[in-house]
Amino acid sequence: MLTQIPDDNTSIIGEFSGLAPGKHAFKIHDFGDLEHGCESAGDIYNPFGADQGHSHDDIKDRKVGDIEQIQARFTGDAEYLNRDILVALSGPNSVIGRSMVVYERLDDFGVTEHAQTQDREGVEIVGKGRRIACCTIGLAEAAKKETKSISKPIHPAPQEPQLRFT
Repeated sequence: MLTQIPDDNTSIIGEFSGLAPGKHAFKIHDFGDLEHGCESAGDIYNPFGADQGHSHDDIKDRKVGDIEQIQARFTGDAEYLNRDILVALSGPNSVIGRSMVVYERLDDFGVTEHAQTQDREGVEIVGKGRRIACCTIGLAEAAKKETKSISKPIHPAPQEPQLRFT
């Protein structure tokens, strides 16, 4: 779930299951059309032409889509709670209509040389690995807030007569 109050950072909250224990790269990608799976999500969202960087880097040193990684427990479950200054839900650089992608490994931001591996189809896998899950970022109807009145009415509503049969 992504939420943003005007002039504030965007909150990103989620729950994951079925992950391998450890860190997993989590990115926002260009396209939300996932008709052909996670591979059709395009590149990591980068409207300002920045280099790949950590989620805590500023706008010159990271792509907007480089958000904080997921830390999965040994059970494969993870909770994700993050606030991001560059992810916007409105305006010209909004992420609405784009996608979020989870990768099989952590993103080391190019500082570690991984041995290349191959999957069943013979595709070489390096860095953060394959895209293992994805979703489209869309709009949902806002939850209605319940308002509770702390004052009591001056004249209480008349009570319905109760009928009792014996």
